[in-house]
Amino acid sequence: MKRKKLELMFRRAFAGGMSVAMLLGMTACQNTKSQEEPAKSSTESGTPEISEDQGASDEGAADETAGAGNYLITEENENEEVVMNDQPESSYWFPEQLLEWNPDEDKDLAYNVSTVPLAERADREKLQTVNSTQNKDTQVMAINIMNSSTSGNSPHGLNRFKANTFGYLQYVDLLVYWGGSSGEGLIVAPSPDVTDMAHKNGVKVIGTCFFPQAAHGGKLEWLDTFLTKNEDGSFPIIAKLAEVAHTYGFDGWFINQESEGDDTAKLTKAHADLMQEFIAAFKAENPDLELVYYDSMTVDGEMDWQNALTDKNAAYMVDAEGNAMSDSMFLNFWWTEDKLADQELLKASAEKAAEIGADPYDLYAGMDVQANGYMTPERWDLFENPEGGTYTSLGLYCPSWAWSTASDPNDMEKKENVLWVNSKGDPSVAVENTDPTGWRGVSTYVVERTALTTLPFVTNFSTGNGYGFYKKGELISMLDWNNRSISDMLPTYRYIIEDGEGNKLSADLDVGDAYYGGTSLILRGAVKQNTPSVIKLYSADLPVPENVTFTTTARAKGAEVALDAVLTLDDGSEVVLEGDKKVSDAWTTVTYQTAELAGKTIRNISYRLTSDTDTNTLQFRFGNITMLDAEAEETAAVSGLKVLDTEFDEDGMYAGVRLSWDSDVPTDYYEVYRINEDKTKSLLGVSNTNSFYINTLPRTGEERQTAFAVIPVNALLTEGTGAEVTMEWPDNSIPKAAFTAA
Repeated sequence: MKRKKLELMFRRAFAGGMSVAMLLGMTACQNTKSQEEPAKSSTESGTPEISEDQGASDEGAADETAGAGNYLITEENENEEVVMNDQPESSYWFPEQLLEWNPDEDKDLAYNVSTVPLAERADREKLQTVNSTQNKDTQVMAINIMNSSTSGNSPHGLNRFKANTFGYLQYVDLLVYWGGSSGEGLIVAPSPDVTDMAHKNGVKVIGTCFFPQAAHGGKLEWLDTFLTKNEDGSFPIIAKLAEVAHTYGFDGWFINQESEGDDTAKLTKAHADLMQEFIAAFKAENPDLELVYYDSMTVDGEMDWQNALTDKNAAYMVDAEGNAMSDSMFLNFWWTEDKLADQELLKASAEKAAEIGADPYDLYAGMDVQANGYMTPERWDLFENPEGGTYTSLGLYCPSWAWSTASDPNDMEKKENVLWVNSKGDPSVAVENTDPTGWRGVSTYVVERTALTTLPFVTNFSTGNGYGFYKKGELISMLDWNNRSISDMLPTYRYIIEDGEGNKLSADLDVGDAYYGGTSLILRGAVKQNTPSVIKLYSADLPVPENVTFTTTARAKGAEVALDAVLTLDDGSEVVLEGDKKVSDAWTTVTYQTAELAGKTIRNISYRLTSDTDTNTLQFRFGNITMLDAEAEETAAVSGLKVLDTEFDEDGMYAGVRLSWDSDVPTDYYEVYRINEDKTKSLLGVSNTNSFYINTLPRTGEERQTAFAVIPVNALLTEGTGAEVTMEWPDNSIPKAAFTAA
């Protein structure tokens, strides 16, 4: 066992020339609310609710470890900014470090592997547009700051609320995990929680290879190392980039080469020639991995941003013989500036792509929204093709603006909604803007994608964070937390509501209550008795087999509400499934008969809500939707639970603990608990993998041992068989000698 003093960790990061100072806080199961935390919502539902029957046992639980359902609500940790030294960390390297990387010697490897495969999305031709300007061919690349720093990032979140739980992946085709700095590392792998979240939604995730300008600490020697060849002509760095991507489970790399050199060594055409060789070799060796090139270094070896596809950069897309090179190119942002507007650079790019045999939709027109978000002036008229569609695809740089500038969770949701949908908060509503630079919303041009193509389909509307943790509607922990690995597929349409006469409902994701996790979907507003409102939630291409269980768990304050499912099928017909009971103030699971759906394909999932009384204060929450073959759901058994490593502060009052275990079958969640002296259990966190890290676990009184339990939980929230393990605390009863410097 090691004893180390707890430290506060300050780091500085540069991402694409951006410098960010941040204080890094806690890891996957630490209680924290740093000073950077957004304020909790001031609405009525903004704080976790505690029900009167809190702590009741869960019926049907298979696990007997510490007594199923016997919870002691976990309290918040007052050590908000403390980090143990041995915290697992998401990976980043300088080129020479990556060349030496050996996964067999990486003690953090198990924590950094994404376990969620890339979900299959519906074919674009099958997608249904919801407004007249959406184009099925236009794609979106989001270059997003998913963590505030290159270094110090816990692979599966922290016990603090603040995290970029990016919630509009239905509009994204490729997510670039943006990072890298001259002070920490240049080659940055996505943290696995980001990959897990994106893969659930069918979105590919790629890491960043960043070579900064000299003004940001860039050194040409780093590029030289990256482009070094073996005697046989191969690039050793390619093998390592591929090994990292395949080992960690993400989908490729973004090449951001902006190093121009200095007076001692300057960028030359030789560098450009080597980069083209590198791209060709990378794709030849790894056709399964995405490779994106940024419009920066020209084929002449000059730093000269073209803001278009031109003769000076086209060879990075297609070589002289017509062979494909990089999969796509991110075009610099200045095509929208007044001094370049008359050149119609996106139109010219589409024409150049046709000339060289490239797909214009593999070009992403960059929009830099990092500073001002949807207040950024953009010449949308230069992006639109007057004959229909758009000239190129769309590349958003740092839509993470919505997260980094948000004052609270509601503010983030509103900002993301305007940025990705439109100012009306409804993708089906046309946005008329007489100002050609006014923000129009991504949904104006891009049809919503869906990964709802196969069963099981289960969502708890989890954004991947919360101010508490709920299980079957009961609050079992007051810890702030985030773990994007256990986020869910959120509604496709944000939001399309057809209100009956006299009804007026609005929708939001909310942290005030949840069925499982930390968030739910809430509808608020006025309804008239027996007057329905319909909310359209999910796009799908979902074949329905026989014997499907379809339930929806919800609760309603202010009225009892009939909740009917309205399903649109692939032939255009609509099926209404009546719920077997009304939704009341308690969490209510409504069941639907699905026999008539067997052999058919669902295209849209909507719900019809009908109140039994007039009210202006309805609060209706969706907590869970489940559609699966219940008989096919297994329960897992955990075994081999181990304490892999521990460290303690010098007073022996706080511990950092690495846990691992085996599971006989895969399952959806692994709940990690501390077993208390009275045999109640307190939740420390939830994992989707066979490992977990506990940071700054506080010692309780003078205890000499702490027992942990890991309980597997499947999609139906049925517990399997758990396991326990015990950790020894150091003896801190011996007083320490006091020394005085002479």
